[in-house]
Parts: sequence; C-alpha cells; structure tokens
Amino acid sequence: LALDWTRCVPVSEEPDAIGEPCSWETDSQSGLDSCEVGAACHNRDWFARSGHCLELCGGTAQNPACRDEGDRCFVSTSTSVHSCHKPCTLGSDTCRPHERCVPTFLDGLHCVALAEGPGQLGDACVDPAACADGLFCGPSAPSLCGDDSELCCLPLCEVNTPDCPNELVCAPWYDDPPPGNEQVGVCQDAG
Repeated sequence: LALDWTRCVPVSEEPDAIGEPCSWETDSQSGLDSCEVGAACHNRDWFARSGHCLELCGGTAQNPACRDEGDRCFVSTSTSVHSCHKPCTLGSDTCRPHERCVPTFLDGLHCVALAEGPGQLGDACVDPAACADGLFCGPSAPSLCGDDSELCCLPLCEVNTPDCPNELVCAPWYDDPPPGNEQVGVCQDAG
C-alpha cells in the first residue's frame, strides 16, 4: 500500500472491518474509504473502486505494531504509512481468500492483496501479486514468457526440492535471504 502522507478523513457510519470488502470514493490513495479507523481500503487493481480493508501499522516509528500478534508491519522505505501483513510459507494456506503468499523484496514471504483477474503461467505482469496462486510476477524467463516481457507469471519453488515446468530451474529469490526464507525460489531459465 503506497501511501506517503497522512490526513484526517471522516469515518463511515457503518465502517468495514479489517479483512472485509470495502470501497473508496475518489481513488485508493485518498483515504476516503469505507474502512474502520486504523485501516485503509486496498486492492491491487488501481482502477477498481473496491478492495479489502488492510490494517495500518500502529505503535511508533521505532517500534511499529499490528493488532494481530501473527501479523508483521511491513515497513517500506518509499512511504511513510505502513501496513500489516501476515507472514506465510511456500505452499501454505494461511493467507485470507483475497490474498496470495509472495516474496517481498526485503522481508520474506507475506500475504498481500491479490490483483483482479490474476495472470496465468507465462502471462506478462507488473505487480508481485498479479498472478494466480502459486505463481509470482518475477523477472521473465524468455523460454516461457517470450522475449518481450520484462516480468511474467512464474512458479514459486523451493530451492532444495525444485519442481519447475518446461526445463526451468529453481533459482533462489534472495541474494541474502531473511531468516526462514533460505529455500524461497522462482523458476527461471537455466544458465
């Protein structure tokens, strides 16, 4: 959720709770949405006017916190407003129905909001959660995605037990993996 400023906005008379479907008035970055205090309406489809309420981090800048002890505050260096996400593992079903488990760039696997109309194997994409379950929008494998796509929907895999289609190999996603994410990989062309 790329919010980079805060402001006071009215709360709906019957607000939607965290995890519930929601809607917004003007755009997803305005804060004018149907969510309860401490949440924002978020959807990976920027053109839609609906999504699910995502908890915003509480606490302090030095010690951010989430209501659910199982969630973690995902702190992005490019924004000042941060959101809570549930950590997950490859192949797990701990994410909510409207979320997918994908590797973040710095902090391991997290459940994030699924894009509308998720892409299938080999489809071009632009967002980490823009692909169907078990797939990840990662650096293109030309043998599967063609030469024109920089990013496409590729299978996630475990480095020690690779199971990649079409003679792809399981390449580690992290150069310096966060603890517990050493086996996270994405299927890529060999060599």
